[in-house]
Amino acid sequence: MQKNKDLNFLHESHQEILKAIQEIVASKEVKESEKVYNLSDLEKMFHVSRRTLFTWKSKGILTFGQIGKKLYVIQQELDRFINSLNKGGKR
Repeated sequence: MQKNKDLNFLHESHQEILKAIQEIVASKEVKESEKVYNLSDLEKMFHVSRRTLFTWKSKGILTFGQIGKKLYVIQQELDRFINSLNKGGKR
């Protein structure tokens, strides 16, 4: 019985955290350093396919966060990635 209560508590906590993150992502008052980009944004920004993005993810070239089933990249990580490209890093 306690296990079910613990699982319910964890599920509810997860849902609350997910909702809070989604509200931050949706907020129009997001600071430049807190911006997030989804896969479509990145495809357009770098003129690459979704497959390329997944390759970068699997090789650790670009670090993604995940909210539910959606993948995102935060501005700080994007800046790091762009700086590595400017320093002669490979995609």
